[in-house]
Amino acid sequence: MKTSESILKIAPALAAAQKNFLSAKKNNANSHFKNKYADLQSVIEAVKDSLCEHGISFIQSPTEAVNPTDGDFSLRLTTTLLHTSGEWIADTAVCPLVKRDPQAFGAAVTYLRRYCLSAMLGIYQADSDAEEAMDRGGVENEPFDLSSAIESIEGSTTMELLQANYFPLANVFKKNKQASLRLAAAKDKRKGELA
Repeated sequence: MKTSESILKIAPALAAAQKNFLSAKKNNANSHFKNKYADLQSVIEAVKDSLCEHGISFIQSPTEAVNPTDGDFSLRLTTTLLHTSGEWIADTAVCPLVKRDPQAFGAAVTYLRRYCLSAMLGIYQADSDAEEAMDRGGVENEPFDLSSAIESIEGSTTMELLQANYFPLANVFKKNKQASLRLAAAKDKRKGELA
């Protein structure tokens, strides 16, 4: 992760914006894996208004790259959060490109945009039809489901992203002991994988 020389203005603005983020609704279906997921539009809708309200915008720029060692192609996507002060936070993810045609490139860009924006902002996916009605056994309703929170932890590509994803999630689930333990275990596992 890279930042501007100072983040004294973007850091509190981002913290304030996160208070109003919505969960990304699982509004699309993956026919191959038979599961539901939040598409890019749902992720953007979950954060855009709150980011704008606090003077933050985002840019996601894709670039094709070639590995000089083996000649394999990959997609590099840089996600940058910009504040009206000029301060910024950015990180780049890399994904292999198995096929080199426009459709495969477009699919990879959309996939990375969705995951990278979610990871940088701590966005979770919630079932659109069941999450709000879920009874959590007397625990305050968490706005996000645990499986999506764990997916966010497992999708962290750097130690910095792992920390940025884990701590807001730990706060969300702090009153649910079982969920907190599962989240901590996922964090520890991913930390070991990244070390």
